[in-house]
Amino acid sequence: MQIKHIVAAVAVAFTGLAHAGGPVVAPGGDLNVLSVNPTQFAGAYSNESPTAFEATYSFTLATQSNLFGSLAVIEGLPGIDLEPLFFFNVLIDGVATGPLVDLPVGFGFSLANLAAGAHTLTVLGVADRGNSVFTGSVYAQEVSAVPEPASLAMLLAGAGIVGGVAWRRRAV
Repeated sequence: MQIKHIVAAVAVAFTGLAHAGGPVVAPGGDLNVLSVNPTQFAGAYSNESPTAFEATYSFTLATQSNLFGSLAVIEGLPGIDLEPLFFFNVLIDGVATGPLVDLPVGFGFSLANLAAGAHTLTVLGVADRGNSVFTGSVYAQEVSAVPEPASLAMLLAGAGIVGGVAWRRRAV
């Protein structure tokens, strides 16, 4: 009976999310090349006792980017009882993104200056006894090439020193 419930829960959750923002990727799936448009992912679990889970997704960045995402527990669907799910952390390439940030609905995470190329996103948590479903979204914002003020000051100071030395040599 639990298998029917979890399949129904996943189907309803994935269908609802697909209408909201495109296809939803299950654990082990590829989120493809991330952009400023959020990509949806989800996971579903059916357990007889609380069980730790690790849901991993692959993705690619075309350029150096800042990564932003969110996670939420789907608490109930018509006619289907769902149990709570607890998140511990989100890892990018095995590195923790830091503490999860409480949002009005769910949790947020981010990681700055992630290099272009292939990466993995891993959601760590515990699924309570029974059927549990979570959903998430992730997007990337390209890092702009604006220099830091300190870098710009060092550049100007260096140019001033080189100019001063050249002027002094010419005067001698």
